[in-house]
Amino acid sequence: MAEVAILVASLAVSAGSAYSANQNQRRAVSSQNAALTAQREQNELQAARQRRDVIRTSRVARARATNAAASQGVMGSSGNLGGLASIQAQLGSNLSFLDSYNRLSDVASEQLGRANTYTQRAETASSVGRVAMQVAGNSAPLGAAFDRMFKGG
Repeated sequence: MAEVAILVASLAVSAGSAYSANQNQRRAVSSQNAALTAQREQNELQAARQRRDVIRTSRVARARATNAAASQGVMGSSGNLGGLASIQAQLGSNLSFLDSYNRLSDVASEQLGRANTYTQRAETASSVGRVAMQVAGNSAPLGAAFDRMFKGG
């Protein structure tokens, strides 16, 4: 009888441990995902600041080019218009780069979140597997104990 009680208690502790590990893994994944979300928001703030800086730099360059052309009396000339078009093209290129960079950062954050979730699922499955292996390893003593208990042998 004591064998059965010890085996049942052992299995209960093992199952409880697996459950506790699963709950803590879920909490860890949740915390990691929250950190990734905060990091993504931080990146978005930085990206907004970079966009403003790029636009500001472009406006300053455009104003300087316009001022220089006006002071030299060549406002509206092909050189002036070409320079302004070049500044505008550079602005578009810089903004496009920032947008691409931010999209890649978002994808990376999303993939890290998925990886955390899959890691947690794998660890849960592993815990359940360990419990099953303990039950399988103890099946002969359990069977013998149950036979003695219920068949009177």
